[in-house]
Amino acid sequence: MAHDSSAFFTGLAAEAWRLARTDDVLAAEAGYLRSRLALRRGARVLDVPCGDGRLAARLARAGLRVVGVDASPAMLADAPRAAGCEWRQGDMADMAAVVPERGAFDAAFCVGNALGYLDRRATAGFFAAVATALRSGARFVVDTEMAAESVLPNLAERLWAPVGDIVMAVEHDYRVAESRLQSQYHFIRDGARQSARLDHWIFTSGEIAAMLAGAGFEVAAMEADLDGNPYAVGEPRLLVVAVRR
Repeated sequence: MAHDSSAFFTGLAAEAWRLARTDDVLAAEAGYLRSRLALRRGARVLDVPCGDGRLAARLARAGLRVVGVDASPAMLADAPRAAGCEWRQGDMADMAAVVPERGAFDAAFCVGNALGYLDRRATAGFFAAVATALRSGARFVVDTEMAAESVLPNLAERLWAPVGDIVMAVEHDYRVAESRLQSQYHFIRDGARQSARLDHWIFTSGEIAAMLAGAGFEVAAMEADLDGNPYAVGEPRLLVVAVRR
């Protein structure tokens, strides 16, 4: 199991996440999901983890029924109380308990870099639980910037970036024996400072495809961006489109 990711998304860390996901970013992601998931109005969709629910709410406004699941009470507290949205608190590692419905969903997505919060066994279990919740032929989109082909060619020990009015600095420590990236984040705004750790297990794109296949999915596409360009070594983002067998 991974370091507790839900404890990370509080205070300045949660604010930085919200600032990074602008309305333009959310609109583009919602459009991509509507396209790749082949969704019709009234379709029931699973969003896990849903964070603050803003992406789910956009899809609900387009006529979908979205169930969002997240482990962080702080993030769910900010989720919009929007028609067509249902919020459930729970961990990715405990999906079967949080989403006990079988074959009840028409699509699912995992967007926002959550892949890798769980170790290999737990990630395979998460994929299997999502598959159980989906009907046959339903699509599942997995989005990550933490695939090995993205992380390892570009890994820097330290980096910093402005996120709105917050300065974010990150120190990376890659544990080769585990293929795990341990990241120490520091957030600074007007003299206020918050530090928090977030871990990701690093999987190759082949491992991700194999775990999905083992859970009952067929990988239909591996894309590098919202425009649908093919994924390759060094691309910063991987979007996997999979179909439930």
